[in-house]
This record gives sequence, C-alpha cells and structure tokens, in this order.
Amino acid sequence: MGFTIPTVPSIGHVQQTKHLTKDEFIWHIHAYLDSQGLCHFCKKACGSAPGTCTGPLNRSIVPIPPSFVAPPKPLDYKRPNPRNGSQSQAGKPTHPPAGRPSAKVAAVAALAEDEMYAALDEAAVSAIQLMDNELELAKTKKNLARTHEKQPEKVAVNISEDNFFPEMDRAGVAALEDLDKHLATLRHDGSKELLDDEANHVANLPPLF
Repeated sequence: MGFTIPTVPSIGHVQQTKHLTKDEFIWHIHAYLDSQGLCHFCKKACGSAPGTCTGPLNRSIVPIPPSFVAPPKPLDYKRPNPRNGSQSQAGKPTHPPAGRPSAKVAAVAALAEDEMYAALDEAAVSAIQLMDNELELAKTKKNLARTHEKQPEKVAVNISEDNFFPEMDRAGVAALEDLDKHLATLRHDGSKELLDDEANHVANLPPLF
C-alpha cells in the first residue's frame, strides 16, 4: 500500500504529488520531527527521552514544508532526544534572517562589551576610593571647625573688610601649615583610620590663638 503526500502548490503551478511507501512515509515524518527537535509522540519540544513522553499522543497531521527532503534512513537509526523549550530549534538555517547579526558577530560584540564593563569597573573603584578620601578630609575639617566653635571665647578674632582671617602669631601659622601638610599626606595615602585618629587628636589640642 502506498501513501501520497501532497505538496503545497505555488502560484501559477499545478499541485504535484509524490508517491511513498508506508515506511518511507513514516520516515519522512520522523526525519522532519528529528530535524526540528520534536518528540515523535506529542510532536512538541518536550525534552523527554524516546519512549518516556508523558504528554498526550498527537495524531494531527505534521505540516511538513515542500522544500524538506528526508535524508536516507541510517541502518543503525536511533531516535534522538527531542529538545526542550529552552533549547534552540534544530534544523534552522545557518544564516541569520536579514537585519540580524550572526552568532559569531554577536559573540564578538558580547566579548567587547564585557571588556568595556571591566574597564568601567576599575574606573568606578578608583572614583569611589577618591570620593572616600574626599569625604574623610571633609569630615576631618568639620571636626576641626566644631572644635573651634565649642571654644569661641578662647579665640581672638579680629575681622575687618581688609582682613577676613583672624590674627595669629607665627607659631600658630606654622602649626596650621604643618597640620595642613600632614592631612594632605594622609589624604594622598587614603588611610581612613589615620584620618579619624588625626581628627580626634586635633580636636583635643589646646587652641593655637
């Protein structure tokens, strides 16, 4: 007994038929299902091993495109495992659709993007470290300002339009210059603990003027 598989006619052409034997007809269907990674039982991408599919039997006609040509059936043919829903469909054309990058181009682009983010991560780390140093320096200066605010009666200030800064003797000026240099060194080293210790130490010092 033979089977006749109708092919989809194109516009302006007469529908053609191809006569197959029973075994050829079954192999034609199975070969197409294998090429698409579909189960022979449920005709879906269930991922079940052959003979273990728990889905309902799908008896519907398999819509095989006329362009599909089944390869010769191997003598040692074994039914392959169907793909699951997350796997790429087997039998797809090797060339991507128009307007879409190939897999090789996409892989190269992804690698370049990873390298770019790696560089941004290093820059971000450096920026965060610099911000930490700036915040620690600001914290130290704020502690110094609070110390002077707590002792306003001990600070001799002579402010005028021509001289905004308080009058200090040479020893006081030299001490502040040394302190500023020392804080600059700590800022350059980026030491948080040293800055905190220095701020606490300065807060307990007697007023310079």
